[in-house]
Amino acid sequence: MRPEIWLMPDAGGRTMIVVVIGAMALVSLIGMTLWRHFGLSLKLSRFSSMVHHGQAAEALHGLRLLENRHHGDIRVHQLLGQGLMVAGEYGQAAREWEIVHLINRHERVLALAEIAGPLADCQMALGEWRDAQGGLLLALKACPGEVGLLERLAMVYLKRGMARHAVSCYENILKLEGEEIVTILKMATVQEIAGDLRGALASALHVLRLDAKNGPAALMAARLYAGFGNHASAEPIWRGLAARKEYRGEGLTGLAACLEAQPGRTEDTVDAWLEVLQVTETKTERLEVLYRMASLLLQSGDIRKGVLLLEEIVNLEPGYRDAARQLERYGDLYAGGDIGRFATGSIEEFRPVSGKILDAFGITVLRDKVTRKRDLVVHGVVGKEGKRETVLVHFSRSLSALGERDLQEVADEMRVLRGKHAWVFSVVGFSDDAKAFARSRQMSLIERDEIRTLLGMGFVPGLTAGAPEKAGGKPVVVGYEKAATNARLRQSAGVA
Repeated sequence: MRPEIWLMPDAGGRTMIVVVIGAMALVSLIGMTLWRHFGLSLKLSRFSSMVHHGQAAEALHGLRLLENRHHGDIRVHQLLGQGLMVAGEYGQAAREWEIVHLINRHERVLALAEIAGPLADCQMALGEWRDAQGGLLLALKACPGEVGLLERLAMVYLKRGMARHAVSCYENILKLEGEEIVTILKMATVQEIAGDLRGALASALHVLRLDAKNGPAALMAARLYAGFGNHASAEPIWRGLAARKEYRGEGLTGLAACLEAQPGRTEDTVDAWLEVLQVTETKTERLEVLYRMASLLLQSGDIRKGVLLLEEIVNLEPGYRDAARQLERYGDLYAGGDIGRFATGSIEEFRPVSGKILDAFGITVLRDKVTRKRDLVVHGVVGKEGKRETVLVHFSRSLSALGERDLQEVADEMRVLRGKHAWVFSVVGFSDDAKAFARSRQMSLIERDEIRTLLGMGFVPGLTAGAPEKAGGKPVVVGYEKAATNARLRQSAGVA
């Protein structure tokens, strides 16, 4: 037997070898392809985990290497875009998402919303609001039911000053999702920005009907009610917020302001501001609360407590607003003596004080009346050059400076009385417009220093029919216009 017969395979054997080699090559190719595919998937999975766990900077280096090796792979560009967004590199991230969008046009791997949303986020972060709006509107034509795109579009509209369009976006979201509390509350906020305050209030109240304990909705409803002047409706909401630990500060402040806006609630208001003071920590806020309390107490006639608060304010911050000037104005009004009774005494306590002043001017009382519960108005006569003339005396016991409107009422009454002159007394003083009003009229304004002088002077010679005469026989006559200042009063009394 010849040995070469065993060395050379026949035709069938050669075919079998070729088949085996081809199969092995195919298996190797499939294995390499699968290994390449699953190896890339494993790397992408690892980098994705790093991006989502705050290691974006470390993941980006590897992702850029992958992009160089697998340029055109939509998964690589998509994850690189996500990583760049997390790292805050929005310009590069936008370019990656544009590449993803181009690749996806042919492969159709991702939904349009998966691309349009992140790309819009990058454009908004870069301030490219117009581009973001155009991209979102284009995407919504293809998928109008995408809530995420509608929410982004609402943000774009709001940023571009198109708040009413943003409201429409939230209305469409509610149609798609139903009554979602978070969405209704967002819509209420945008409605308020758009100027639709009644719509915002309705939305906030709707949230409260769905969730009675929703704090942001309650805050908005109370604030809007107060803005409409409906403090009666705002008050129970503020009280509810004040009773909750997490909203106590805001609730108490809102309640105090709400009570302050309602007439006749001064005592309740002061108590409410006192509670606010207990939860107020910063010096600036405490000074503001103390000042408001002091103002309320002074307006209500509780001078003593008001002055004590003013003293505390001045001790904490000597130059705070006009506290020092207010303290100077009111500091001695709650003390004893005639000036204290003038400001804070009852009408029975005040009448003897007014009598001293009337005697000082030599005025005979025809009749008097009490107005505004505290002011005393006197119709009287005074002698001048042997004649008796009708005059009006108005004792204002208001703890606020008198204004032009107050003096207009005095002038009207003097006209009805047909009086020749009017004296208006106020220990608090007069506004500038009131002083200007009095200059052109037969009206003298007497303030605190002059009142003090009068109360210590007694009779003022020269204003009555029996006035003494100077050498030469002329009576000492003090004109009505000279009664307006302390210096003239001293001159008329002969002590200047």
